[in-house]
Amino acid sequence: MPVYNVRDFGAVGDGKTLDTKAIQTAVDAGGTVLLPPGIYLSGTIYLRTGTVLQLEPGAVIKGSGNFDDYNSPDVCFQNMVSETEHTNGKHLLMAVGCENIRIFGGGRIDGSMQCWFNKVEGKGTAYESMAMPEKRPSQMVFFCECRNVSVEDVELCNSPYWTLLFYGCSDVYVHRVKIRNPFYGHNGDGIGLDCVSNAIVSDCDISGSDDCITLRSCSGRLKREAHCENITVTNCLLSTRQAGIRIGLGNGTRIRNAVFSNIVIRKAMFGVVVNASWRNDLGAHISNLLFNNMTICAHRPVYVTNSVVADEELGSGTVSGVTFSHIRAEGTYPCGVTGYSSRRITDVVFQDVVFDYPDRDGAGLFYTFTNAKSPLVFRHVRDLTLDSVRLRRNPKWKEGVELHDCPGSLINACRLDDSSLLPEHKEDQFYNHEGYIIANFFRGPEDTPELRK
Repeated sequence: MPVYNVRDFGAVGDGKTLDTKAIQTAVDAGGTVLLPPGIYLSGTIYLRTGTVLQLEPGAVIKGSGNFDDYNSPDVCFQNMVSETEHTNGKHLLMAVGCENIRIFGGGRIDGSMQCWFNKVEGKGTAYESMAMPEKRPSQMVFFCECRNVSVEDVELCNSPYWTLLFYGCSDVYVHRVKIRNPFYGHNGDGIGLDCVSNAIVSDCDISGSDDCITLRSCSGRLKREAHCENITVTNCLLSTRQAGIRIGLGNGTRIRNAVFSNIVIRKAMFGVVVNASWRNDLGAHISNLLFNNMTICAHRPVYVTNSVVADEELGSGTVSGVTFSHIRAEGTYPCGVTGYSSRRITDVVFQDVVFDYPDRDGAGLFYTFTNAKSPLVFRHVRDLTLDSVRLRRNPKWKEGVELHDCPGSLINACRLDDSSLLPEHKEDQFYNHEGYIIANFFRGPEDTPELRK
């Protein structure tokens, strides 16, 4: 395969000269496109079938601050424009209906988000200090209905919106990608897999202002209905102002067969969110999710629900077959699993999971579990298993673990560590409603195992 150096096509790489035409000409020539060290100011680059984009260490593709240098919003019918989030459908790198694309090499892709955001004086938080622009580009790197796409050993940074989105793609491989978006940005998501099948995300380091890794199934703009399925995410380090991992949204389609393992969520508002329905969508049918070997430091470590607002039956999404195993989580807000009485969440397992709620101030309760007296809440769940779950909570919580309308539940070898327990407390901290099996439940550090019928 021939190698084409973009400088041979007229690229300057000085960070001031617009190099879009030179890079695009090299891409259109076919083969491997080599970018040596330099800053290549660019508008939209259209990747083609067979494109191999090699960014050497020190090479930067830097997004132009001029809207006219980018694609038209109607470049393809699958393109997304959001009035709510002020995005105009423009991308820095994009490919539609292509296959066999590879981006690699140790260089950087920079979306120049500072060109679109304006500082707001007198605001306290980092998020408030930057106002959402009237218009801004959409996803920085956008692959649509592509097959066999690989993004490896590059840094993606300063995206004005979502960073790396795969929409309706198959056979996707993302390896050793570093993503850095400032916390003060808006919607600075990391890696999005929407209606993607057969994907591996591994050894990535993501820090940003919004969800680090998302799975969605919104196929309404695709040529045909598609699902999000057969996904592996492993060996990742995540940090964000929103969710480390968010799964949900769809138009009646499915999100299924996904494994998340060996992941550290260093800092987040939410650790893992599984949310079948948002406010304006029909909802996704979510099934067969495994979360294994994770540490989570988040205000709300784990949050599984049919809807973004538990008290409102929105959409028709469903959740079944979710397992959390070998998890260590530290939190502030209540977390757990909540469905509806008319549409329970089914087949949920927590095995060898520790929830630690230290004595510290929270930042309020919102969305789900707003009336919770317990840090760990399960409502409207069928076939719930809690096996070797340990809850360490501070004395401010009124209850230990709440279960409501959870038929067919099994609670085994679980432990509540609570220095505020008094000898006159005779009832279990687990609500023992009819239909639950509670065995070997420990009420405090001095308790011994006891079978409870």
